[in-house]
Amino acid sequence: ALRASEEHAQLQSLMRLVNSLPCAASLDQVALAALTVSAKTDAPFHALVLGPSVLPHLMRHALKVLGPTASSGAPSSGGCGWLQVEQLLGAALSLAPQSWVVLHRARVLENALEQTFPECLDSFRRRYRPSNESTAPSVPDANSYGSSPEELLVARALAAAGWPTAEVRSVEARETPDLVLWVALDLKARRGIAPPRRGVSVDTLLHLGVAPAVKADLFRSFLALPMQHIVPEAKAQAKALLPRDLRFDAANSKLWFDPPSAAASASGAAAYEDRVRLAAWRGVRGELERAPAEHQNGVFSLLDLGAGSGGLSLACAMAFPNATVLSVEEDEELSGRHAKAAEGIGAANNLVCLEKPGATIAKHFAESPEFFRYVVLGTCLVDLIRRDEDATLGEFLSSALAVGLSTFLPLGADAKVLSLAYATLFPQNEAGAVDHGSLGSWPPRGHLASNQELGLRFAASAHPWGAAWAGSDLGLLTSHLVKGLASTSAGVPGLEVALSKVGDGFPFLVRADVINMTRHVHHHFDYAKDGHKRTYTMRVEADSGDGGPNGKEPGSIVGLTRSAERSLGLPIGGLSEGNAKGAVRFVELRRETGPLGPLEGSRFLSTEGPNKLETRKSSSRFSLPPGVHLSGGRLTSVKMGRDGSSHVIPYSSLKAVTLIAALRAGLVPSQRERAWRLFVRLPLYEDMAPWNIVFTGKEVDYIDFDTRDRTYDHEVGKAYQTLSALMNYKRTVSDLAKCGDRVGNPYNFPFISECVKSEDFKGPCQDPAAPVPCGDGTCKSDYITCLRALTDATEAAERAAQAQARAAEKERAAAAKAAEREAAAKAKEAAATAKAAEKEAAAAAKAAEKAAKEAAKEAAKETPEFMSGDAPPPLGEPAEPEAVEARAETKIYSEFSGKGRPASREASREGSREVSGEMNSTRSLEAYGDAAGQGGMLVVT
Repeated sequence: ALRASEEHAQLQSLMRLVNSLPCAASLDQVALAALTVSAKTDAPFHALVLGPSVLPHLMRHALKVLGPTASSGAPSSGGCGWLQVEQLLGAALSLAPQSWVVLHRARVLENALEQTFPECLDSFRRRYRPSNESTAPSVPDANSYGSSPEELLVARALAAAGWPTAEVRSVEARETPDLVLWVALDLKARRGIAPPRRGVSVDTLLHLGVAPAVKADLFRSFLALPMQHIVPEAKAQAKALLPRDLRFDAANSKLWFDPPSAAASASGAAAYEDRVRLAAWRGVRGELERAPAEHQNGVFSLLDLGAGSGGLSLACAMAFPNATVLSVEEDEELSGRHAKAAEGIGAANNLVCLEKPGATIAKHFAESPEFFRYVVLGTCLVDLIRRDEDATLGEFLSSALAVGLSTFLPLGADAKVLSLAYATLFPQNEAGAVDHGSLGSWPPRGHLASNQELGLRFAASAHPWGAAWAGSDLGLLTSHLVKGLASTSAGVPGLEVALSKVGDGFPFLVRADVINMTRHVHHHFDYAKDGHKRTYTMRVEADSGDGGPNGKEPGSIVGLTRSAERSLGLPIGGLSEGNAKGAVRFVELRRETGPLGPLEGSRFLSTEGPNKLETRKSSSRFSLPPGVHLSGGRLTSVKMGRDGSSHVIPYSSLKAVTLIAALRAGLVPSQRERAWRLFVRLPLYEDMAPWNIVFTGKEVDYIDFDTRDRTYDHEVGKAYQTLSALMNYKRTVSDLAKCGDRVGNPYNFPFISECVKSEDFKGPCQDPAAPVPCGDGTCKSDYITCLRALTDATEAAERAAQAQARAAEKERAAAAKAAEREAAAKAKEAAATAKAAEKEAAAAAKAAEKAAKEAAKEAAKETPEFMSGDAPPPLGEPAEPEAVEARAETKIYSEFSGKGRPASREASREGSREVSGEMNSTRSLEAYGDAAGQGGMLVVT
């Protein structure tokens, strides 16, 4: 039966049926469910159908359990348990005032008994075959109902259940001759039982073993019950919230508490979620109105994840017309109604996107520079848990909490409601259920529960049950959040949030304020589609006043809160720290702040511009550093820096969402068209990519800080002519054989960097004003500028070469003249040297002549007699040459003959000739003097 109910549930899911409730129940459960009728004034169901397998199941159960020898308590039963069969069948038929039961023909049953329990065949025939034997007055016999055994069986079953006069008739089925349909009517008129109301009692569903999928719907609807109305009423009447007083309408997915009233019911899924969002909006609006300085007096951005038909988003957009509200919903019908409603009421500041508000889109937001002032989750946490089929709830929560400075999350139930819901619907410790210890199992087996048992289990005052359930509401959130933060795919492991409860009733709203976060982000939303690789790091840190954002490390804004409070003369709000669990802190907002009375101090703060706080009463002011915001009673800094750079971008206002994020989040067509019309009316800026266009309120704006000071509306009017000029210019350059290869530019635009590729310089050239690498080693605005620069450089080089050549020629001429002058000077010097040498030679010759004369005189004086064969010429007369020669020969002989030995005349003459031949050179004479015998003298006379 359980397997069949699971198949039933799968089939109805495929068929999108919501009004079918599969159950898996044993026979004793059916009987016990029927017994509960006696404790009520109406029947569980309007009608009942019993299929052909019911009676065989009943017979097999009775025969196997009781056996053919068991005492049945009635003589006509034959000891085979036919009375119990009748009682069980009668109990089932009494679940509704009208019943249809499909039975096998008696002959089919008899054949089956003959094969399985032959010992009971006779007792079956005696009990259900016509006879004249009378039976007990309360038990009809065959004569009362005609001759049909099947009719008699149904009549006896109704009598056993207390309906002795019920009307029974049969409907023949020709195509199934072995089966017959019996109808029992008019049970509602017996014993004063009123007709059943709409829906089914939860107690009846539990007895019948309702399927887990149905229990999940019941659980969600139970949590949606307005406990703020039901619980006080139950306390006043001193009664418990009993399962039999809860009715469920499956067709409308509506659960209500008996007695029915508008304040004590929970409607279907769509109505329930709308109610969640409207109740959440009451809490959110209270927070926004309590602290206007948090959102700069209504200038803020809000992300609504799971917006449904837009109740919360539209209310926020209308209450704060300068806010920017981005709504995400996956249901096309709901988002369509939302967009149409926004257009109808003029809420142009509410952007509607058709996309699943799950882990994927939350991660895209967390990986982008988008950062909202507020985030609202439109689905209760208990519903998110129920729908978490892919186990990504933790990642979704951590990412969602990381994309907004403050996040509002409806839990859907507090600890009391959670404990009571589990006690009612998951009592038997099924898979995933929570153990309630001494509460035991429910429903009780084999008997009706006493009032004491009911009060112990279902009294509102008895819950939350035990210490384990006292913090079960926040425990649900923190357990999934901590799990998500530990996940490597979540992307925000450094997230630290402070949790605080907002309000007391449904939907049990929780506020999470980011107090410390390091988030690594990319260039824009879903950056991978565009291949951007630029990365940034976003830092959020709150001034804790105790040395840093987490009390351990010094923060950049430490002490700012105290400085502001001193300047303003009142507390900013403050938080009361509670117990901490990992990266999640539970805090309670302080509602009393000194002399200002019961209202929180931040209520008396407003803003003048994005970076100034002022008090409403004394008009005291305090200037905040760029990027610092008031959040949850703390001053919190929000900044982002580009990785690898020291440049920091402060988030001085949190009021916008980029066009690229809205488009990729599924902006509906009607609003996409409106965005287009707003976009084309903007001035023309340089970088109007969709990540530099933002929605802010009802308008769009351009946010690129570096380029927003110049527009190009005038220049773009000449775009065609400019491109034509660039193209035609290239043609002429090519024809002149001066066009080289094309060089790239950052966006590879055509006609910008033609013809000028160079191996000497390849960039990079990232400045939009000069994107073309030029061969002169610089970046130019276009290739024509580069060509001109290169031509100018070539001409300059040529002029420089010519000037250098002229200088070299001039230098060569000057060098030639200098060489000529130097040669002339050297010639003159040589002439002077020659003349001096001539004079010196003349003087030497004269001196030699003089010396020779003197030597001759001396020689004449010293000539011996034997050498004077011829008388010298008289003084004053020249001697004859022959005489002179003879004398010289005589002298030479005398000096060179050695040891006075006479030399021959021929030798003397030869020596004379040698001497005479060498006399022309003074150096030769000196040489001769050196060579002429060591110590001798050569005297020429």
